[in-house]
Amino acid sequence: MEELQQALFFDCGGPVRKVNYIDVFQDDHEGNQGKFVEAMRDQYLEESIEYSDEIIDALENMNGSSSSVVKSDGLNLNQLREAFLGVDPLKPLGEVDELIARGCGIDVDEIEELDDSFTVDTKIFIKKLKTGILRRTGRKDD
Repeated sequence: MEELQQALFFDCGGPVRKVNYIDVFQDDHEGNQGKFVEAMRDQYLEESIEYSDEIIDALENMNGSSSSVVKSDGLNLNQLREAFLGVDPLKPLGEVDELIARGCGIDVDEIEELDDSFTVDTKIFIKKLKTGILRRTGRKDD
């Protein structure tokens, strides 16, 4: 947060009472972004990578694997949901199911049609899951 404030102060020429966000988000004549926009993008990327790592760890732990050694055949729907909600408990179930569908390579409407014997290979699931952006819904508990 402090980095964002410092970048905003820099872009505004120091502390100001009102911030003209149109100017702050405007590219310069060479197409360069200001320090605030760069700092905000860096923070978003850092948080996205951290969240992705947490989700992958939760999936691997749920599977009982360590590093590249997978100890079970895969994860079922309830285990997948538990892994996501363990990391991000405020994420709505609909969003969790969208991520599960992405990882399984199926349409989200097919999730509820999966039977109790359904499992997905954890490594394949993670590979497919990483084809899109992962973002936390709630605040991270520190």
